[in-house]
Amino acid sequence: MPLPSEASSRVGRRDRVLRSRGNFRAVLREGRSSRHRLLNVGARPNELGHDRFGYSVGRRVGNAVIRNRVRRRLREIARLTPDRGGYDIVITARPDIVTASFVEISEAFARCVGHAISRGSGGGATASRSGSVETPAGEAGSA
Repeated sequence: MPLPSEASSRVGRRDRVLRSRGNFRAVLREGRSSRHRLLNVGARPNELGHDRFGYSVGRRVGNAVIRNRVRRRLREIARLTPDRGGYDIVITARPDIVTASFVEISEAFARCVGHAISRGSGGGATASRSGSVETPAGEAGSA
């Protein structure tokens, strides 16, 4: 049985999941995003010191059995991903994810999460929702 000091420092599985509609909307509205043919990722810093993940698998992906399989795969990939130190991350599955292997999904997940988080840290050019590239004042950017 863990000591009380150890138990308080651990973050439970329930504490690592985004559940409320408001949290999802905040990440998608205020956070940075990255897209891949298999999935879309939105990320936004939180003040908790650990990452929280939210999963969105719509009916376009497939029937309930397929959607649940995709959700389980995404949860396992998120579990295996090292904590990045305090981000709310929303993963939205796209229909092509159904035929992709676990390795392909893992690589897409890592690339998109890394890209969304590195874009959110500032200092470089960022793409707006319209697809144009915004560069900080005084810097020359090539788009």
